[in-house]
Amino acid sequence: MDDFEGVSQGRSRRALGLIAIGLALALVGGIVYLRPFVRPAEPAPAATPSGHFYLPADMLWLSAAEGWLVFNDGLNHSTLFHTRDAGRHWQRVFLVSGGHAAGLRFFDSRRGVLPIYGEAGGVRVLQTEDGGRSWQPVPLPSLVSGYTGVEFVDAQHAWLTQWATQASPAGAPNFELYRTADLGQHWQRFPNAALNGLPGPPSRPPVFASAKDGWVQVGSQLYASHDGGDSWQPANLELPAGGDVLLVQAIVSPGGWAALILEGSSVSGQVPHGVEIWVGASSDGGRTWQPAVHIPETPSSDAADWHPPHFSEARNGWLVVGPDMYTTADSGRTWNRRKMPPGAPCLDVTPVSASTAWCAGRTPAGAYPNGSQVHLYRTVDGGVDWSAIDPPI
Repeated sequence: MDDFEGVSQGRSRRALGLIAIGLALALVGGIVYLRPFVRPAEPAPAATPSGHFYLPADMLWLSAAEGWLVFNDGLNHSTLFHTRDAGRHWQRVFLVSGGHAAGLRFFDSRRGVLPIYGEAGGVRVLQTEDGGRSWQPVPLPSLVSGYTGVEFVDAQHAWLTQWATQASPAGAPNFELYRTADLGQHWQRFPNAALNGLPGPPSRPPVFASAKDGWVQVGSQLYASHDGGDSWQPANLELPAGGDVLLVQAIVSPGGWAALILEGSSVSGQVPHGVEIWVGASSDGGRTWQPAVHIPETPSSDAADWHPPHFSEARNGWLVVGPDMYTTADSGRTWNRRKMPPGAPCLDVTPVSASTAWCAGRTPAGAYPNGSQVHLYRTVDGGVDWSAIDPPI
């Protein structure tokens, strides 16, 4: 294996933070069945494909030491790197051609999935059961047309959304839903996004935090499911008043803690010309909710300043807002300012735990001794101190 000294969603989710993933999903097209993709037995050297890399498109960490980075080069190539020693050494484990990877998930050190979106509007999903040494296609429904997004909640369960390419009739959803419980071997279709227990079509696809726990929005009302989407009941979390507010993420942790991330525009005026983000909190698995709280934000019309918070579990989250970084230990009820790493400021942050997090930043070309524009940083003390880690490119 070739090693690289030094160090999302990077990250993984731009790694892609959640907004980045949402944009990627909204811009990709119909699903195709896949040919198998298998990496050679011996790892290839971590050479960079031709093209210019920016920040990690995905950054995912299973622990303080083991993680994966995905870099897209702007030329329809994506490269996946893996480390087991907190970035002291990196191994290139996979190179994707003909598409950009977005939404990498690993569920343990061996099992993971990697959606790949093509410029021509296609999407394919690969899965590995050996830590990324080899990859096989996940069977997907045969869809005639429409933009498509896939969200995995664990190694077996996923929801697929097919967006209509033309305007839908009044009152009808502009997407259809599919669900699998066996890694794509079988897909259940929900025509017209009809979900049992809802008074009408959902405003957006459901958001699941686990195989069982999910939430969906119908107008200004949230509904919850705790049986994998078989039935839905009203949730008692009231959405922020006014404007256009959408549910974008859900987190459920052991012990009953849960958090919902909402974003959109409102009439509060706290963020002129910008996007507002709120966090709702529950301590009983989502049966009851504390009011959604507005996160700290910098008034700005620059979309690059806006990132949703990222949570290592439902209580502990990290947030980058422009030049500022914050953490919360109470599901967004309160936020504490943290120190940014020196040098290139973080553009997003990927937490591993309440104390450990990674972030990625970028400086102008030529400003870094080894010529890289990409910077990686790691903290193990809740953001008090940061260590620079050489990236693998």
